[in-house]
Amino acid sequence: VPLAFYTFLMVLFGIAGNSTVLYSSLKYNSIDLDKVSLVFVQHLAAADVLYTIIAIFPTFVTYSAGKYVLGRAVCFISAQFSFVPGLSNIFLVLAITVQRICLVKFPFRRISRMTARIIA
Repeated sequence: VPLAFYTFLMVLFGIAGNSTVLYSSLKYNSIDLDKVSLVFVQHLAAADVLYTIIAIFPTFVTYSAGKYVLGRAVCFISAQFSFVPGLSNIFLVLAITVQRICLVKFPFRRISRMTARIIA
């Protein structure tokens, strides 16, 4: 039962925390970052919500039931699509790193809209 409890906490905090980030940044503009960094944070939060729903929630259901009860279709879909948010997170962190290196290397150069579109 402890694994079910831990996965429940992961689902709860994963969805609640990332949804709060998305909601507060989209509705209230409460995250004070430059546009490019804000887009990166929003995309990371969305990818984390997807990963929580696709990969962690079926794990929680499996641990709670004691066996896999979601069927072959959910197993296939979960296995195939669990890599998409993970790869998205990796590439977004890479893009954030490149953007930060550009900010450090060229501190007085402004990022144009076209550059922001290419990076994002």
